[in-house]
Amino acid sequence: MALIFLLKEILTKRSVKLFALIVNHKARTGSKNETEKTAKTLEKHDISCQILESYLENSPNSNIESGLREVRYNLLSNFCQNNNIKYLFIAHHAQDQAENFLIRLFRGSGIDGLAATDYISKFKNITIIRPLLDFKKEELTDYLTQNNISWIEDKSNKDKKFLRNKIRN
Repeated sequence: MALIFLLKEILTKRSVKLFALIVNHKARTGSKNETEKTAKTLEKHDISCQILESYLENSPNSNIESGLREVRYNLLSNFCQNNNIKYLFIAHHAQDQAENFLIRLFRGSGIDGLAATDYISKFKNITIIRPLLDFKKEELTDYLTQNNISWIEDKSNKDKKFLRNKIRN
């Protein structure tokens, strides 16, 4: 939510159209209500959005986080390509960087694998931009609180069966 509202502040002044994509993997109870609530919040602030749904038959059975990331990026890039969207902003922040580094270190990654996430990269001819990599999550939630913007915390982020969540928590 912080990313979309920060982008709205910047892009509105430049008359650039902003469009938000929300991914629902349908992997847990309540995700439909959460994505619909998020969409209503965005629409209330005149931000156009689309909910993209991943279907369980496309969901991975092992290495779930990696598999869902692949499904998510394919959904996002396919939507962008089908709608002539060239730039996709992703809300990764500083803690995401730290988590990725530690996960790769634990898995024995070499020096190249330990490199930081790129601010700008390409995926299937879509330019992916990660402008929040220098910001802590607390800074982003403070911004939302100060601007009376509601957001939803993904409950699955507390599930310690995933290495990322063990590191995070």
